[in-house]
Amino acid sequence: MLGLETQHSNANAYTQVTPGAQTALYMALRLVCTGSPTAGNPDAPPEVLTPDPAYATYAQTAQQAGAQLLPVPQPAEDDFKLSLPTIQEALEARAGRVAAILLTNPHNPTGHVIPAETLSELGDLAARHGVWVICDEVYASLVFEPGVFTSCSSVPALASRALTLGSYSKVGLRPGWRVGWLRTPEGLHKRARDLSEA
Repeated sequence: MLGLETQHSNANAYTQVTPGAQTALYMALRLVCTGSPTAGNPDAPPEVLTPDPAYATYAQTAQQAGAQLLPVPQPAEDDFKLSLPTIQEALEARAGRVAAILLTNPHNPTGHVIPAETLSELGDLAARHGVWVICDEVYASLVFEPGVFTSCSSVPALASRALTLGSYSKVGLRPGWRVGWLRTPEGLHKRARDLSEA
């Protein structure tokens, strides 16, 4: 019904229905940032990298979840497409402080769709640095040729560390319904369920 069966192929993922994608984003941030150690300063909030430009509510949602959002500028000369070298540079500069990378795919506001091979390389990068990847995929059904959407949770290199979120308001063209979902990898199932019941 929600299109999940065609967008996601990770059979071990757990799907939690939420009151909108914004709640799913908050839950994802809480799951990966709560208890995440920050190198050098245990009182500092865990950091979340996001390509910039980014969706307007990300900074406030991260703050409410106890994290600090750090925008990573993407090169304008390449139409703000996801640049893995800039992400890697930020991870290396802030080693031990970053808990997650937050992506929008397809991207809001640019409309860029991240290719599957780039997502796979991102998975390798995230694994090397021990960080989670949160994928905001609310616009997954609004992709036009020649774009091809690939869900983070269907990429083998990302499957064990990707949390994906979506919105029926977008997929079902029902603005105002406030029905979203969060898919978590196997190791986060119980915590996701417990958080949703809190």
